[in-house]
Amino acid sequence: MRNNTCIICNREFEPREGKLYCSNSCKQKAFTDKKGQLGIAMVREQEKEATQKKMNLNFLEYEQYLKKYPNGLDTFQMYCFFRKNLAGTPTIEQINSYIKSFTGDWWEEFWQNGSPARKRYKEFEEKFWGDESVVSFSKNEEITK
Repeated sequence: MRNNTCIICNREFEPREGKLYCSNSCKQKAFTDKKGQLGIAMVREQEKEATQKKMNLNFLEYEQYLKKYPNGLDTFQMYCFFRKNLAGTPTIEQINSYIKSFTGDWWEEFWQNGSPARKRYKEFEEKFWGDESVVSFSKNEEITK
């Protein structure tokens, strides 16, 4: 899951998977503040838990994408691989635009075993099929795989 707000000062920053703080000074402040209260081992455990949030994947959004772009990505898993990089609630058009921004060169590299893009996809695949994702099929229904 990508966080875009610092958990110390609430300042927004460029989202990146596993990032909790906007700067090294906020990271250090969190560590020293918590260290006195909890001890170093507990601080590290809390940070680890915070970065291992489950991916929330919405199948209804994917169905809307397919209705509007029937020749788009043909698997929910591949759609989620790209969608996870977009913070907030982008429109279907914005999601499609992001997916289309990947050029033929990127796709050629993607299909080569051992390429950086393929490695990132394999890491995502483990999370997707593991215990790190939650798929919602409607506003009220969630299924944890």
